[in-house]
Amino acid sequence: MESKVEIAIVGGSGLTGTELIKVLLNHRYAELEYITSRTYKGRKVSDIYPGINCSLEFVENIDNHQLKKADVLFLCLSPHDSMKYLKTVIGDYRGMVIDVGSDFRLKDTGDYKIWYGEEHLLSQLLSRFVYGLPEVHREDIKGAKYIANPGCYPTSVLLGLYPLLDSGLADIDSLVIDSKSGVSGAGRKLKEPYLFISLNENFYAYSATGHRHIGEIRLERIVPSITSMPGSFPIFAISSSIR
Repeated sequence: MESKVEIAIVGGSGLTGTELIKVLLNHRYAELEYITSRTYKGRKVSDIYPGINCSLEFVENIDNHQLKKADVLFLCLSPHDSMKYLKTVIGDYRGMVIDVGSDFRLKDTGDYKIWYGEEHLLSQLLSRFVYGLPEVHREDIKGAKYIANPGCYPTSVLLGLYPLLDSGLADIDSLVIDSKSGVSGAGRKLKEPYLFISLNENFYAYSATGHRHIGEIRLERIVPSITSMPGSFPIFAISSSIR
């Protein structure tokens, strides 16, 4: 009988965190040990989210002793927060790190500053993170200690782009990417454009002059010119057309 993999999740009450909990609860080798949430500390996951059959209580923090017991650490945090958290624990933690956020997707500190507006706090680790797109980097992921989860738009674009370029059937010097996502892509922010009354039966474009996910697409596939037109509409899905 194979042993379970003990898992800690930092930022487990957000949209990515709750979806991750659902996946891990159904994984036969995963054992959830700690899930953090400052908002819901001390309350059971199932009490906050009745659709998730998990009796663990959210905790505010995971101390060093508890963290050392975890085989895998998932970071489900907003931009800039994953690197800030990891900076405080990386000296003591020896397990695997999977960043579901965006802090370790890019390999160059200059690119990170351009797309995310801040200096990277752990630039020495950027090259050690494998871009976690299994359809492309499966073998690298198998042996990786640090994995950066891809962004939603780059995943939808790259999975359409790779077969075309790898086949040699196309020589692309420019791309127009027309992507649409549900409002879940923005997280749980309480802003007027994300309210039901604003988004229902509606559509709006955003970041039309430079969405930060362009940096990921360029990293994985060098295309000289990329025009991105992201938009949001009331579904729980994502769609991209590439031309």
